[in-house]
Amino acid sequence: MNKKIRLFIILVFFFIGISCCVKSQAADYTSGSVTYTYQNYSNGVMITYIKGVNSDNSINIPSTIGGKNVLKLENSSNNVISSPNVVTLKLPDTLVELGANSIVDCTNLQTIYIPYSVTTLSDTFISNCSKLKTIYVDENVNALTIDGVELNAENVKNDSYAIARPFLFANKEDVITEQGKNFIDFILSEEGQNVVEENGFISVN
Repeated sequence: MNKKIRLFIILVFFFIGISCCVKSQAADYTSGSVTYTYQNYSNGVMITYIKGVNSDNSINIPSTIGGKNVLKLENSSNNVISSPNVVTLKLPDTLVELGANSIVDCTNLQTIYIPYSVTTLSDTFISNCSKLKTIYVDENVNALTIDGVELNAENVKNDSYAIARPFLFANKEDVITEQGKNFIDFILSEEGQNVVEENGFISVN
């Protein structure tokens, strides 16, 4: 047999073998009304796609799939969770990382439960969840470093820490009572900003 033909056949079978291996990595697991697409990751599994919600509009991600701990959510080319129907999301206490595109376009999501086990957040792990009101964080969770940036007042103020949210005062245009104006003036004063810091928040100056 011609050496070039033999080499070609070997390469064809080689790439077919790789393709089969890649395809076999992904699998589905269904619990109730929710289906999880996952693959092996480190000594556990990574969930790459979640479809469906429970009857109460929640998703409670299991801590194990196929006898292995769920360690990570991530999908580099798509969204792991992207549903207008989910209202409450509970992450498992085995999870260590929320990667890129974990929670996207969940326009009615209001509550997320994040366990103490999470140590790494991508700066794109969540986006376009405009109704999100509450993030419950386990009391044992320490401040997370995001993309190498530590959480501290300086990094929040210079916008280098990716996850920070301002506290806003809002009033109708040209309509504010004298008491309301005095309150805002106090909060923005040096004394008021000291009160802000004493209560665990970050001052604006």
